Amino acid sequence: SSIGIIELMLIKHTVVSVDKLTPSILNLVLKRNDGQPFYTFQPGQYATLSFYANGRPSVERCFSIASSPTTQDRLEFGVRIGGKYTQAINKLKAGDSVNVRGPFGGFVFDAPQQQNVVFCAGGIGITPFMSMLRFASTTNLKNNITLLYSVRNQDEVAYYKEINQIATLHPNIRVFFVVGEGPIDKIHLSNYIFQGRINPEMLAKACDENYKN
Repeated sequence: SSIGIIELMLIKHTVVSVDKLTPSILNLVLKRNDGQPFYTFQPGQYATLSFYANGRPSVERCFSIASSPTTQDRLEFGVRIGGKYTQAINKLKAGDSVNVRGPFGGFVFDAPQQQNVVFCAGGIGITPFMSMLRFASTTNLKNNITLLYSVRNQDEVAYYKEINQIATLHPNIRVFFVVGEGPIDKIHLSNYIFQGRINPEMLAKACDENYKN
C-alpha cells in the first residue's frame, strides 16, 4: 500500500544541534534536507536513525519522537547515552547527516477518545510523552492529563523547565515528580513531588482514585 511505502522511505536530515538535557540524556534536533516537513506522525510514535560514524554506516536504531506533530520545521529525539551507538550520537555535530525512517508504533495519544489520562514515565521514557504534552499544549486540548514522572535523581529530570511551563499554562495538565534518591530542592512548581519509587498511593492520587475512567 502507499502507506507501507511511505513508512519504508528513508529521509535525509541534517543535525541542527546536540545538547545535554541532563548529565546522561541528549536532545538531538534534526531538519529535513529537502526543506519539506516530516510526514505526518502521531504523538508517541518513533522513528529509526542511522548515520556515518568513522566513515562507516551505522545500523538503524529506534528512538521515540519528542517533538510535537505540530512542529513542522524540525524533529527532536531524546537519547540516553549508554552504549557505542548512543555515544556516537553524542559526537554528532551541527551539519552532520542523519537518515530518518518512520514513523512507526501504536503507542499513541488518541485525544478524542482519551479524555482522562495518566502518563507514567521513567527516565528516558519521557520522550514519547513529551510529544504528547507538547501536542496537547500547542493545540490547547482540554483533556485531563496527569504526568507521573519517575527519575533516578533530581538532576536526571529531562525537559524540566518545559514540563513545568506546560503545566503552569494549562490547569488541566498536572505533573507529579517521583525522585528515587537524593535531595529534591531543585524541583519546584509541580503539583506533587515524591521521594522513592512509584507506589499504589501515588497512582491513586494521580488517578484521583477513579480508575474506571
